[in-house]
Amino acid sequence: MNSTKLGLEYEATAGDRPNDASGGSIGLSLADPVALRGIFRILCYFVTYLFVLGLVDEVCKWSKLTVALLQFIPYCCVLAGVAYCGRTLARRDKQTWFMVSCLVCVFIALGLDVTKNLTRFNAIPIVGKDSRVRGDIASMAILVALASFPAAGYYLIQDILLAKKRLAEQVDELQEANKHVQRLQGLIPICMYCHKIRTDQQLWQQLEAYITEHSDAKFSHGVCPECARKHYPELNL
Repeated sequence: MNSTKLGLEYEATAGDRPNDASGGSIGLSLADPVALRGIFRILCYFVTYLFVLGLVDEVCKWSKLTVALLQFIPYCCVLAGVAYCGRTLARRDKQTWFMVSCLVCVFIALGLDVTKNLTRFNAIPIVGKDSRVRGDIASMAILVALASFPAAGYYLIQDILLAKKRLAEQVDELQEANKHVQRLQGLIPICMYCHKIRTDQQLWQQLEAYITEHSDAKFSHGVCPECARKHYPELNL
């Protein structure tokens, strides 16, 4: 197998993102690490913001509506930032659906917390403060978010591990092909009379057969003019 050919096949494999048995795509593109870092940075900023907001609220004693809005509005910005950074990661696999489910459920919980503190929504079913199911929906959304986040992380780790396994297999094939080429570039013992080549098993093999076995080269036989005149003098070449 030619090492150049194998390298091209590996690049195609990395770009095509083949599917695994579960239907999710395998392999991370070159833009994925940048996107993941961007999403992680946004989430870290938001968590830090919530922590600082809690400390400031303890001192300032803001109203519940103010605190709810200060949580909900930045979270909408977080959703926009995650959607922008994660546009290269959008795939129809399990980890994507779990992560989307987590983000949507947090949005629902924070949104219901805002509407609970607005008197104009009191009479509206589900979102109003007087709704009997609003608290149940908010609790359910929080539970789904808490369950979806580790599930998304689990499938993402499985995806990365499988991609690393396939990458290791490709590296092994490249190393084997490299050794294969190096054997042809080294010192090859050849008979000075019959031109047979001595193999690693101390066997003497025809030159054509040895090169064909250890490379992609193929032989086609002909007769040069000098040999034609020597072996076929009656042809008067």
